[in-house]
Amino acid sequence: MPLSLPLRLPAAPRVAIAALWVAVLLALMALDARLIEAARTLPGWVRSASALVSEIGHGGWMAQVTLSAAALGALLACGAGRRADRMHGGLILRMAVVVFVILLGAGIVVQILKHMIGRPRPDLMAELGAFTLAPFRPGTPFNSFPSGHST
Repeated sequence: MPLSLPLRLPAAPRVAIAALWVAVLLALMALDARLIEAARTLPGWVRSASALVSEIGHGGWMAQVTLSAAALGALLACGAGRRADRMHGGLILRMAVVVFVILLGAGIVVQILKHMIGRPRPDLMAELGAFTLAPFRPGTPFNSFPSGHST
């Protein structure tokens, strides 16, 4: 007999989960400035490696991989090969289009949130403070949260 999960948690666990989320958020807010300062003291090679990993997560790279998969799927789907290859190509193409649309939608939402929140970039935290917000302020120094890598 398969296990079935309740569609809705009872009130007590929902309150406990919400309280846990609030506690974690407050703890991260308290540690934020300290973590930024600690990151500045890391060795240069660690900061360089982190920058490389961060660059790989940039939307441009993800779009290139997704569009390349879509092109491969289109080539397979339209090819004169076996029927199974054409079916797999169509599946790859559809999946790549769905992933591209999801990435595009997430990118748009993140950009809107960044401008609504207006948190300064980490290099400005020392002079502006960790909790400075400048909602709807134009310019790139105030668009660091939420991170595009989190989507």
